[in-house]
Amino acid sequence: MPVFDYMKQHPEDNECFLKMLKKHSKVVARQLLSVYDFSPFKHIVDVGGADGTLLIEILKSTPNVQGMVFDLPHVAEEAAKMIAENNLSERCKTAGGSFFDSLSVVGDCYILKHVLHDWTDEKCGEILRNVGKIMGPESKLLIMESILAPDDYDLQMIDFMIWIEADGKERSISDFETLLKSADFKISRLITIPPGKYTIIEAVLNK
Repeated sequence: MPVFDYMKQHPEDNECFLKMLKKHSKVVARQLLSVYDFSPFKHIVDVGGADGTLLIEILKSTPNVQGMVFDLPHVAEEAAKMIAENNLSERCKTAGGSFFDSLSVVGDCYILKHVLHDWTDEKCGEILRNVGKIMGPESKLLIMESILAPDDYDLQMIDFMIWIEADGKERSISDFETLLKSADFKISRLITIPPGKYTIIEAVLNK
């Protein structure tokens, strides 16, 4: 059974999973903010943003920026609660939907954190094309993932487990270049998030 189907059928396990994601997102947010400046943006959309932890941390450190968490409707409801608890409801909203359907949330920065590795190339293409349809010519897409290297045996093991559990995969830079090109994106720069476990793949529309 795919892991996301399992989570739908086992709410207690899903709650534990979301708690783990929250703690992980806080750590990643601190690491991310040490290397990436979000102040040039006006409106950040976290696509598949779960309970909003990552975006909340970004908005706390970037006072003039607005935000939106986009995720499945029941997840977006939990994100709204978390946003309210952090007194950010005026600056940060939520929207419920599927990133396999059309997006209607306009921003100048779109985030996909640890989303693409859960899906096949075909499904990732659908996600990327839907994001690309709503992006403006100056907008940025930030993909945060681990980058698969030939000698990274730990990540290769994770790659194998993701394939079994979710039919997803970890990808090399070459894989990401091919995937993004197929959805009319190009990589503008790569930024390593310390201590080096994750990379920001900053992409723009290739039009």
